[in-house]
Amino acid sequence: QIMPDKSTNSLYHSWTALVPTLVNPLLCYFRQTQGKMLENICPVISACGTSSCSPKWTTLVCLFFDHKHMVMPQRSMC
Repeated sequence: QIMPDKSTNSLYHSWTALVPTLVNPLLCYFRQTQGKMLENICPVISACGTSSCSPKWTTLVCLFFDHKHMVMPQRSMC
């Protein structure tokens, strides 16, 4: 059997610490949204306040329970 190295152990411990903190927020989200339509998301998200920046676009795929949605957030290079 191959033994995990130090970085593997560190990653494992990080995940075992993180996952329990996600349970209550996820259950709260389920209680608040159960039986309700999900709201529409604007397909373009921009955080840049000036037009002098050169934007960089990224495509994100958001997976919901009843559909998938493409979002194109814009990051400024300022």
